[in-house]
Amino acid sequence: MNDVDMAYVAADIVNYKHALTRWAPKVFLPTRNCPPGGTQMIQLAQGIVELLSKQPITLAVAEPDPNLWGSMFALQGLVALIARFPPSNSSPADSTDMMLRNLVARNWRNIWRWVKRGTDRALHQETRPLPEDIFFLLFAAISQVIRFCAEKEFGFERAIYDEGYNVVIDLWYIEILSPALDVVVNSAAHSLSKWLGREFSKHEAAYMEQEGLGVVAEKHWKQITDQTGRTTADLVELLLQRFLRLQTKLSTLGSPPIISHVDVMLLVIQSPSARQCLNTTNSTYFFTRFLVNSTRLLRDIPERTEDIMDVVDASASYLLTAISSSDGFAVVNESLRAGLILGILRSAQRNPTEDSKELCDLVENLRIYLVYISVLRSVAKTVITVRDIDLLERGLHKGGSFWQVWSDFKDVLDSRLLVAADSKTPLHKTCCNEKACTVHTTFIDCSKLPLPPKCNVTDDQVKLKQCFGCKHIIYCSTKCQRADWQRHRNFCKDAQASLQNGHIEEGESVLSKEDGDFAKVVLRVHLKLKAGEVNARLDRRSMHVLVHVDYTHLPPETSFTDVAEPDSAFKDFPATYACKLPFGRRDLTLMTRIAHNGS
Repeated sequence: MNDVDMAYVAADIVNYKHALTRWAPKVFLPTRNCPPGGTQMIQLAQGIVELLSKQPITLAVAEPDPNLWGSMFALQGLVALIARFPPSNSSPADSTDMMLRNLVARNWRNIWRWVKRGTDRALHQETRPLPEDIFFLLFAAISQVIRFCAEKEFGFERAIYDEGYNVVIDLWYIEILSPALDVVVNSAAHSLSKWLGREFSKHEAAYMEQEGLGVVAEKHWKQITDQTGRTTADLVELLLQRFLRLQTKLSTLGSPPIISHVDVMLLVIQSPSARQCLNTTNSTYFFTRFLVNSTRLLRDIPERTEDIMDVVDASASYLLTAISSSDGFAVVNESLRAGLILGILRSAQRNPTEDSKELCDLVENLRIYLVYISVLRSVAKTVITVRDIDLLERGLHKGGSFWQVWSDFKDVLDSRLLVAADSKTPLHKTCCNEKACTVHTTFIDCSKLPLPPKCNVTDDQVKLKQCFGCKHIIYCSTKCQRADWQRHRNFCKDAQASLQNGHIEEGESVLSKEDGDFAKVVLRVHLKLKAGEVNARLDRRSMHVLVHVDYTHLPPETSFTDVAEPDSAFKDFPATYACKLPFGRRDLTLMTRIAHNGS
């Protein structure tokens, strides 16, 4: 901090102390002792509004505004009066709360100019830092005005969210930058989430379609980045930093700040550019780890169980949103590697009347992804090898909705493990490059694995890492990955390109070969179970048949469509089999052909 900034801060503190002795006793402290309702309260409110109207704003850059702190005390006094009355439109016109509301409405411009002036001062906290207690008072005065006056019943929602949303964005930006503000319950994150939610609700039809919602979300995310002057990557990093910060303070702060913060992230992830950054900064990892650590929090601070479960629900909602709005296949795999199964079981309530709907929905989503061997392998590794699983399962109440969902999940898991065993599909991953691998361990026989030659290093021996581009090939080291790039580059580019249209023909490389092959094995097993229905349809066919099996639902849905002119690749077969696979924002359709022998 240079000499000019130091002189500015010193003068600002002097102004604060002067206002504390002159204005606080007149406009803030009397609100605590003022009886609710009646002439005395209205007279006090009129005095506060008159002070805000008469105080001129000084815009000089070299010196602080001498009237700022008196106006901040006046705003706090006004909020204290407003907070005494629950918002209601049913009050008679001559009631104290209606008179107070009308008084604020008539003087809104004068009130709002001081809100903006206070926000401008708070934005300079980094370059001209105030003491923590004074800065906290400044932020609290502004954020409380917005929080209380933005309630629909007070009639100022449009004035704040349509005309003054830049101030809301600025306050939220100040909040995520400042650890000192983590204790603010009436947070700016709450106001920002209300603004974004209000904007999304204006486009209700688009909200029902992910593409339309993405356009709306991107527009408002651009408003946020433009207003703060930060790049998407910078803001996303700040979002995650604050989430981790609030998570560590749960034992002392409670849930309100972190719940509002997660609410913002749930809305922000709808923006394609923000979602891409969130996915590359391991956001799903951090939310998954919170679920894993929830048991420790519940044990250490049992009196905060309700608050912690609120954050558990919010974290589960974030993961659900990440799966459905982005590359769900990659999100599921990343979360499983971070310990998602353990986190879900640790977070599940032991009382069936308190089962978390969000956790139940998360397990339901995971269940449909068991059609992939990579997902099956991660789940099996946890369920079979982690000792805590049996203990956690025994602790679940057998009559709750979560138990039912978890039992259904285990049934599908067991059936897919049998499919893997029957088809001799291995349940171990191995490094995808044989020549460059220098890790010497006990090798396993992987000559029958469907991927290219490997170094035979398994995920039980070293921590394998995913290719960032296609997210389907894994390596034991950077050296292995570089040596394999010449062979892998075409696969990687094709996989990324194929993800854009969400539709793959047999032989295309959007999935790793082993995931695609296993999906076909699962399809064949399903068709054997449906053999009577399928054969009856094919035996009486008059033309080519499209057999469509939808694995985005369980049990999978099967439908038949006659095709007059099949694709050339399938015309010599009686049927084309279309297997719809879960993949997140855009599900995939795997086209294949199976010989029909009448059995």
